[in-house]
Amino acid sequence: MACSSSSCSASARHDEARSFMMNEESSSADSSASMDDKKKKRSVRVAIIGGGAAGLSALREIVHAQAAASECDDDDVSLEPTLFEERDAVGGVYTRTYEGAMLTTSDHVTSFGAMPSTTERARFLTADEYAEYLHTYAVQNNITPYIRLGTRVVRIQAILDDNAVSSEVPKACISEAREQMDAMCARARYAVTTMLASTTTLTTQIFDHVVICTGTNQIPKPIPSWPGVHDFTGTVMHSSELFNLSFERAFANKRVLLVGLGETASDVSLAVAKVAAATAISSRAGPGVVVPRYFEDTPGDSMMCRAFYALPEPAASKFWAYAFASGARFVGTFYRSRSEANGADETEILRTAARLNVARGAVPNRDFGTKNTSFLEACVRHNTALYPDIARFTSTSVMFVDGSTFECDVVLVNNGYTGRNFAVFDGDDDSESRQTDVAAGTRAFWEDQIQQQLRHELSDVRKMHLNMYPPSFGGGISVHGFARAAFGAVPPIAEMQARLHAAFLVGKVCIPSATSMRASANRSSAAHARRFGLTGLRIRALVDYLSTMEALAEPLGVSPQPLLWSPTFFLKHHRVWRALLFGPINGWQYYLRGTTETEREAAIEAFERASLSPYLQGHMGRGFTSFFFGSLAARKSMGQRLVGV
Repeated sequence: MACSSSSCSASARHDEARSFMMNEESSSADSSASMDDKKKKRSVRVAIIGGGAAGLSALREIVHAQAAASECDDDDVSLEPTLFEERDAVGGVYTRTYEGAMLTTSDHVTSFGAMPSTTERARFLTADEYAEYLHTYAVQNNITPYIRLGTRVVRIQAILDDNAVSSEVPKACISEAREQMDAMCARARYAVTTMLASTTTLTTQIFDHVVICTGTNQIPKPIPSWPGVHDFTGTVMHSSELFNLSFERAFANKRVLLVGLGETASDVSLAVAKVAAATAISSRAGPGVVVPRYFEDTPGDSMMCRAFYALPEPAASKFWAYAFASGARFVGTFYRSRSEANGADETEILRTAARLNVARGAVPNRDFGTKNTSFLEACVRHNTALYPDIARFTSTSVMFVDGSTFECDVVLVNNGYTGRNFAVFDGDDDSESRQTDVAAGTRAFWEDQIQQQLRHELSDVRKMHLNMYPPSFGGGISVHGFARAAFGAVPPIAEMQARLHAAFLVGKVCIPSATSMRASANRSSAAHARRFGLTGLRIRALVDYLSTMEALAEPLGVSPQPLLWSPTFFLKHHRVWRALLFGPINGWQYYLRGTTETEREAAIEAFERASLSPYLQGHMGRGFTSFFFGSLAARKSMGQRLVGV
């Protein structure tokens, strides 16, 4: 693929797209200067925090972009990335999981576009298998020399060079003050303090950019202080404590109450129910849209293809309502379903899932997905009871808000993790007291103001441009892998964010001004609020998968959407064309345009290798059949919610 010219000129990209870049070299050579007198390369240091899927893809794309720029003789900026990972191996949260943990998105959806799955038929990987995939990804892409394992990031402090501060006091006018703050934030660099796991010695290095890839599953939410919980004589524990814990040793012959009903809680409930004497689940809000990992031989996540996304509202919601209603009525009558793993009959489990979705009015395009039916299997096959929210504890039991009780020995809390994952930016002492010690307009004053602004903008992913850029910081800080697709996988989104950020760093794309980024974030936040309602308010990182991927692809020119309208592409690669329309949305699709010939051929090869029959004959056939039979059987108006099936 020929080298393309950048959308930001190579010599001016950091002046225009990120005005805070320090150590700019003046161009003193006159027009008759020789090639030897060209401007020196500008060293740009990039710190990447976290060695999971998001961190590894960020590192790979930066290294890849630097190499591509060198080949094109367009590398006046020399990128120097360093990835810090606290654990002794790459893989992120997948190196520390509970017994038997399995992904809820198939390998055809989860794998990176730069390293597609090699399986013909999609399947679900265990956590150990996915951790091994990430290790292989790091080795094959030659990025291990840039990784510092066993290194914990203790603190990140925004700093300013002396020449970046003009001793100007804060503006009184609100609009002028915001512009002033944006300008200061855009000039910041970052002092990253780290500590080796084997020592207590702290080391501080200065970086021009910081990429945060620590994910949303780092800090467990505190266990609620229910009335009477301290009087309970049994054990109360958080699901984060399940690492390296044998379910059989911990829960055998015990009565266990599981609190919460997310995807992890659903899987854990079945594992516990298989060994415990009795189990129950307490949930305040209930599950999301319940979808099995497999519909017979077809992964459940393949249903969110571009064909289904093409259905406009309100037709899409009504389609899914009818599909679930018909499933509740006709599963077991017109067809039966058997487990992909062991051939067990899952008809009753699927029927129960459909009934639950109908009763709650849950549809995939408006709610987050609980992409496994493990908790329903626990109920159907192991007599697990479902209860509402907890009212109070006694010494030996738990009472619920409906007055019912459950005698238990262990309470396992599955309330997830806190969204506060940026503690490294917090100060050690009170910021207000510091402000009294420094004069307004000094460097210390502005550094404190920048740090406060950074903590504010990091507090909500919805406040960030493309769910990754805090608006005031001009690309100096980026956050990858925090956007959670309602249906879809995190790694492909993180990979697209990494590709965009790498292109920005080498000057191939420019990011908007702070004002434009705020407006963009506000529009996106409002759209997601309309789409997901109260669920979107509760889960702030929840995003729509396809629109998020397309928004990230647009500046790069890699969206596969134009290929769907290309007769040439259809005739030459009709199998890939069908996969684009009816197959699961994955990272491979975004390597068909705007990439090198090698990358494009690798993506086409992955599509040619992957089996299409489950996608085309499975979900598409059953989906539209369900819509047809549901329409006949329900006999309800198109605007009426289906309940009580």
